[in-house]
Amino acid sequence: MASNDDDINAWLNQLKDTTIAQWREAYGTTTGQEQQPDAPGSDDATDSTNLNLSNLKPICVLLGPNGAGMTNEAARLMAARQNHLNDDDTISYAAEQHGYPSLAKPWAVVGRQVAGASADAPDPQNAPETDPSYSDEEAAQDLARESRRGQPAPTAPLTDQFDLSDKGNFKDYLQAVQKRAAQGLPLDSQDIATSKALLFHYYGYAMGEQRGTAQQLRANLNAEMSPALGRALDAFGKSSADEQRNRYDFYSNLQAISNPDGSLGRGRTINVTRDGRTITLRWDPAFSNLAATGPLKVSEDEALRKTDFDVYKSVVDAAFKTDGVQSLNINGAWRPHPEDFLAIVGHPEPHANVKSAHITSRALDVNRVNDVNIYNQGYVDHRPAVEEPDIVKRLTANLLGQPGARQIFQPWHLWNDVATDDAVNNPDVLNIKDPRSLPFDNAILHQNHLHFGLN
Repeated sequence: MASNDDDINAWLNQLKDTTIAQWREAYGTTTGQEQQPDAPGSDDATDSTNLNLSNLKPICVLLGPNGAGMTNEAARLMAARQNHLNDDDTISYAAEQHGYPSLAKPWAVVGRQVAGASADAPDPQNAPETDPSYSDEEAAQDLARESRRGQPAPTAPLTDQFDLSDKGNFKDYLQAVQKRAAQGLPLDSQDIATSKALLFHYYGYAMGEQRGTAQQLRANLNAEMSPALGRALDAFGKSSADEQRNRYDFYSNLQAISNPDGSLGRGRTINVTRDGRTITLRWDPAFSNLAATGPLKVSEDEALRKTDFDVYKSVVDAAFKTDGVQSLNINGAWRPHPEDFLAIVGHPEPHANVKSAHITSRALDVNRVNDVNIYNQGYVDHRPAVEEPDIVKRLTANLLGQPGARQIFQPWHLWNDVATDDAVNNPDVLNIKDPRSLPFDNAILHQNHLHFGLN
């Protein structure tokens, strides 16, 4: 399937050529023998066959379902983040779910656009004429009059005020967008798309809903304002500098795990280093199976981000408190509510549990510590067949000590309410008579992994 790269590159090159031609035509720089060279010494001189690259910035096309496309700065940012930009600033970067199996995400930089131009190429036939006697002060007064008439004054995109090729400006840019949104001012579509991309990929905020239709549950990284973006901007604005830095350090370093054929798979991984010690978190390719089930099709990255950062932080903190932990394998994050799953997919969820903390974004499942499987090999005489590994026992103790810890269900112990249930060995585990009957279902469901939940 990697042979599709040639087709994708050819398509991108064609799109780039077409787009460049459109910009040339729109800005009076069309090519052709009849085109006269610019006057020597002109301040805004451009070659008749080549745009002046000093006045240009990348054209970015978001490849969506069914070939939908739009230009925006967010595409370039995501491409640069993945280090897929080549020397001529043209990349082929698309998503498997959109029919491009050998590539990773639905972004593509296909050329350059005139600086300050809107997302869509302007129609030169409808462009307003410029009156040289019309001063900036008069323009400002007109805007003020429009505002007083109850019409919100148009605002330039904040992307024009920040150099987002420098990641050090991300925080200030997002704070400026958040301030504008908090003041009730309309956000430019460029700022909406860019903020969504930054908050999603770099700061780990979900861009879909926890409950609703398939469209509401999926991440919508587009130029349309949404409740999820509003919540993310609000949360970002209220977070401390340390919280912002911790989220950035975590989510911006997530990496996709490659398949044997070189394509990017559904697994994710990150190395977290503290005081010279590194622990690897690995999201198993199956960690979002229920979320990805068609026609629900919530992406693995959205499912990962729907789980609250507090949960990841608590698990990582406990791991660093546990001597000997080198890696954790995560096999479950967010999953849809059974009612939503049934309505969308058309059949019941395999392990329907309307009270699951996975639905409310407050739980994770871990099925391996280092090379040790968290699995009790079933039950013999109503007891686990194998003894609890020491490293699992110590990790569990440190998870119990995390602030806000509520649930731990694992093959040797079950705590449903950590604050009040001080049982060392829950009878649900030790006195199983019929594994198919309640109330022992949790012991059966969690005999091969550890479930950790926060309040």
